[in-house]
Amino acid sequence: MDYPNDKHTWKMDDEYMMGESILCTPFIDSSSVRNVYFPAGNWYDFNNNKKYQGDSTYQISMGLNDIPMFVKDNTILPLAKPLQFIADSSVFDITCKIYGQPSTQFNLFEDNTFNNNFEKSNYNRLSLSWKNNKGKLVKNGNYKRKLYRINGWEVIK
Repeated sequence: MDYPNDKHTWKMDDEYMMGESILCTPFIDSSSVRNVYFPAGNWYDFNNNKKYQGDSTYQISMGLNDIPMFVKDNTILPLAKPLQFIADSSVFDITCKIYGQPSTQFNLFEDNTFNNNFEKSNYNRLSLSWKNNKGKLVKNGNYKRKLYRINGWEVIK
């Protein structure tokens, strides 16, 4: 579905895309080794940042504590520090991982998450972008609270 012109993906039933930038490759049964096909472009192992050239198949091994995910080149991936619980006052500390040289922005939606006030335009749209080796945040909207705090930008090479 995501790569309709790539004939290698047509019969693939054990890999899937989560959004447009993350390739999930579950390990089936008790195996810790499997072949992974990467569509065109560069891909990075989420666990160790190893880079793979696309339009190729690689034998991948993972431990029990690893997540079988690969991030597409030119992606901004905002990751929140885990919270023990979420309350009305929770603020998510975000680190943005930069894979390659993303030319498009990533948007986060900010509202109170506990009612439907977004229907009354009570929300913010946070646009994250990366240019000239520097991260930028632009906030648009009228929601007064802060749900996200960008703590840093980490470049993955």
